[in-house]
Amino acid sequence: MVDLDITLFAQFAIVCLFVWLMSQLVFKPFLNLLETRDVSIAGAKQASQKTMQSIQAKEEELRVKLESIRKQSMMDRQKLIGQAREQERMLIDNTAQQAQKTMEQARIALAKNKAQVRQNLQAHTGALAQLMVRKILNTKQA
Repeated sequence: MVDLDITLFAQFAIVCLFVWLMSQLVFKPFLNLLETRDVSIAGAKQASQKTMQSIQAKEEELRVKLESIRKQSMMDRQKLIGQAREQERMLIDNTAQQAQKTMEQARIALAKNKAQVRQNLQAHTGALAQLMVRKILNTKQA
């Protein structure tokens, strides 16, 4: 049979004392350290999530602003293109009108010159005819 004596109880007491000392000196500080680490990791995760939400909100805000600016710039671009086309049309119309006026003035001047030349020719036709007759006759006689 098993002989139970006082050493068994002493060893049991020593083991219990060792477990209690280990829990006080090693296990509790280690468990506290693990708990502190878990709390700090959870806080960091929460801060990270808040930061990510803030970044996403700012990204969305910037995307909306960028889209608004793009729309405004496209509207401004279309407005400027419309103004440029209007100015181009007006410039072409003005140039065409000026060219038309210049052509008309040139036609009038040409018609006046033509009339003057005809008058001069008619006035000098008799003299020219006599001069031509003399030249023809002088060349035949020579």
